[in-house]
Amino acid sequence: MLAAAEQHLTMAVRLSPNDPQRQLELAEVQLRSDDRSKRDAGRALAERLKSDPKVRRDALHVLLDDASRWRHDSASVELARELDRLPDATFADRLRGARHPARPERSGFHCCTDPA
Repeated sequence: MLAAAEQHLTMAVRLSPNDPQRQLELAEVQLRSDDRSKRDAGRALAERLKSDPKVRRDALHVLLDDASRWRHDSASVELARELDRLPDATFADRLRGARHPARPERSGFHCCTDPA
């Protein structure tokens, strides 16, 4: 199923090379692959897309989910901080970042329900 999605999205990216949303969708599918080289390619693509204002937040979400999936705690914390620093970060973004670190008390994030 992922292979078919990857093929479809690869073709979509070829047909619309200036569409960052299609590229991000491809990166997300690649990050779910069992093939490490595909995951690395997906991660590199999502990292590059972080610099595109059109998909910056979404790229950070994809990277944060990936770091959490693989228990890359230091990467999760740094990505959550990047997400939090965005001028257009929403409250939901901040909550999303706060829930990812394995040890939130050390991450510098404090949810609205945490004691001060």
